[in-house]
Amino acid sequence: ASLARASGPDAKNAIIDVDVKAEGDNLKFAFKAKAKDGLEINLEGPWKLEVKGHDGLNFAKTSFLKGEMDEKLPGFVVATAGKPAKAKGDLDYTLVAFVCTKEKTQCFREVYNGKAAWTYAGK
Repeated sequence: ASLARASGPDAKNAIIDVDVKAEGDNLKFAFKAKAKDGLEINLEGPWKLEVKGHDGLNFAKTSFLKGEMDEKLPGFVVATAGKPAKAKGDLDYTLVAFVCTKEKTQCFREVYNGKAAWTYAGK
């Protein structure tokens, strides 16, 4: 299969949904990749998630490789390490995902630079 590269706004072969949930004093972020019509997620590529800007949040680590992903999602689930320092903010991230045509004749390495808004209602 050939490998095409797309990044930023040109990375249009999948959508990244970020779901944020409070669990006790922590926030849990689930980064889920969804392939566009006619394509499917390919779990063979070297997926990666980097948490970049996380003002008010603490993480035990900020870089996650394919071996740490949740293949059933498919994507990554990352929890904060402790209570957020403020009530709301944005989490900046870069996620590298892979999608292929259903016949696997062409595959795409997609780089998503995104921002996920979060709120924390705890005390």
